[in-house]
Amino acid sequence: MTPTLLRRAALGLAACLSFAAAPASAAVLNVGLDGQLAGADGVNVNGTLYDVIFFNAQCIQAFDGCDSVDDFAFRSSEDAFDAATALFDQVLVDGPLGAFDTNPSLTFGCMFGADCRIAIPYAFDPFGAVLTRSANNRVSGDIVAFITASPTLEAGSINNFVYARFTLADTQMSEVPLPAALPLFLMGIAGLGAARSRRETRAH
Repeated sequence: MTPTLLRRAALGLAACLSFAAAPASAAVLNVGLDGQLAGADGVNVNGTLYDVIFFNAQCIQAFDGCDSVDDFAFRSSEDAFDAATALFDQVLVDGPLGAFDTNPSLTFGCMFGADCRIAIPYAFDPFGAVLTRSANNRVSGDIVAFITASPTLEAGSINNFVYARFTLADTQMSEVPLPAALPLFLMGIAGLGAARSRRETRAH
């Protein structure tokens, strides 16, 4: 096989593998009739899909009592950080449904001001306070911050503060099975090689 064919084969194999691993879904934003962003379905956090709902309430109301880390989808600061980043990348975005990035007041619970703090709990401190990573959507620039709050703190009593509850989505990412895709690609390569061989035979 010539170098040109080898290069084409390599590119084809890369495309085949990429297609085989491509996710079959994207986050679907949940927007109310009032134009407020209430959450999203199918948010991809490190390869796992979650549905997320924004709660303008106490942690104990939003997270089944908020008295154990088992109430939370994420159990480490790093994982909660990744979830906050996923909100920025997939949910707090400008699009046909609304300018949820550039206008933080369009997010449920953040109707006033130029910022919206969306807290993702992951642990408790020694005194029982809730540790969260917060996706701070701000007009001046987005950041992921730390917020510590009492489990009984009423989010509604604070301007521009909500909890984000993540739960596993019913449907996870689907992939095209590699054993089904790879033989088709290899058959194509074999056909290219055979055609090349026939051309060389006729030339001689």
